[in-house]
Amino acid sequence: MWGRIVLTVLLALTPILVLAKSTMIVIPAGSFWMGSSLDELKAQHEDGEKNDAFLNQVPLHQRHVDVFEIDQYEVSNRDYKNYIDSHHASLPTYWIDNGYALSLKSQALFQLTIEDLRQIAAEVIRLDVDTRQLDRAELQKQINNYWRELDELPVVTVTWYEANTYCKALNKRLPSEAEWEKAARGPQANLFPWGNQWQPGYANVQNETWLYGVAPIGRHFKDRSFYGVMDMGGNAFEWVEDWYQPYPNNSNADARYGQRYKVVRGWGNGGSGHYDKIIYQRSSHRLLLLPGEKRQAQGFRCARSITQ
Repeated sequence: MWGRIVLTVLLALTPILVLAKSTMIVIPAGSFWMGSSLDELKAQHEDGEKNDAFLNQVPLHQRHVDVFEIDQYEVSNRDYKNYIDSHHASLPTYWIDNGYALSLKSQALFQLTIEDLRQIAAEVIRLDVDTRQLDRAELQKQINNYWRELDELPVVTVTWYEANTYCKALNKRLPSEAEWEKAARGPQANLFPWGNQWQPGYANVQNETWLYGVAPIGRHFKDRSFYGVMDMGGNAFEWVEDWYQPYPNNSNADARYGQRYKVVRGWGNGGSGHYDKIIYQRSSHRLLLLPGEKRQAQGFRCARSITQ
């Protein structure tokens, strides 16, 4: 209980920010093959050509996109932390639960008495050690190591509105659905970012044992698209700009089409139960969520138009 009280006090203090690096990849202008054919869906799933979960990808069609840039990596906890205070954004709830929010107040935290610091480390940060046996220097080292691990994870449980606001604050925007798919599939319309054959272990989608489900950004180095964009085959689900609408010449009746749901792209981390099927992990797969929803593995990346 005392550890939680100290946490509340510390979070009211001014944070210490560390600038993060951001790499963007240029995706050239041009047309590409977007979506799926019924034959492709049938080849991937026993009822793929008649299942509403997949028919929103039909038809396979040519789509033009102008030149743009897209983040090479999903937005990380470190990226999001660096933006929060100056833009008065809300902390993701799980940052408070796992003690990561205290990394914004590290200077104040490490000035606490050794007794309070041990209690915070045990009750809030929940280090997997007996904190009563650690001196101040070792406690600080252990806490910093824990925060560094979380720094590299994609930020999740953010709404579409929060993701959109973040991107705009950096003079970017969310990618369109077409931009996202082109960056993932490349000029050859690959079924997966790395090619046309599913490769177990390439992406963080199945049988993964990461502590928080999501893996450090870029850790699955084979989950790399033709253009060099990382983690588009797995790790976090990603918001895009678009409302959930049918593709041109799509005849499937879906009552959810319209301006209520936003499209989600990519496939999330392991532990998805019966959804761990290859057909869900193709780069053409479309998901949808209400823009105000927060999901455990729901993240995003940003894009930016290039004026020629």
